[in-house]
Amino acid sequence: MSESNIEAAKAENLRRDQAQRIMNLFLSHQERSRTQQSLQQQTQVTFVTANIPSGTAQSVPSDNYQGPPCPRFEEIKQWMLDNEEALAIFTWQFLMGENVMLAHILRIGTLALHPNEWRAFLIQCNITKQLFK
Repeated sequence: MSESNIEAAKAENLRRDQAQRIMNLFLSHQERSRTQQSLQQQTQVTFVTANIPSGTAQSVPSDNYQGPPCPRFEEIKQWMLDNEEALAIFTWQFLMGENVMLAHILRIGTLALHPNEWRAFLIQCNITKQLFK
């Protein structure tokens, strides 16, 4: 074998090793996803937001809210649970505006929401103490 053939074989072996490492990472990610899904089915999932110091955010008191409940509440809630990984909700550990949250949902593109509908959903989540703390 010539030196150029040896160098080509070394480069090919490095490429194959890198491809194998990528495949192993991908497979381990799939396995983690399956494990998370099975755990999710066994336990109730609760999304957590950051603790907000009092007086830093303006909010509508849920006791005084007189608006109608969100008609698609259960559908949106189930969609959020089904798409938790795609939304990367586990990274939502900070104060986030409702428009930013809505943008994440609309970016996925499988759920059509109007901003007023999203706001009603968030208010109902707050009133019923579901999904978000």
